[in-house]
Amino acid sequence: MNSTTNALRMTFMTKIPTQEDIDRTCNDLAEKLGTSEASRNDVKIALVDVLEEALQGWNYFSKKALI
Repeated sequence: MNSTTNALRMTFMTKIPTQEDIDRTCNDLAEKLGTSEASRNDVKIALVDVLEEALQGWNYFSKKALI
């Protein structure tokens, strides 16, 4: 797991983010997207990781609602 994944998780998965948190995270992502190919790949992987984790959580809670 890379530091970008951790930053996204800390901003969007572990708390309700403030506008400042969102702005800072988005600026960090934009900066990384504007640098090397390796940095762009890290961002892509981080976004997929966090999205997958969010969807797994959503699936868990939607299944619990059916019980």
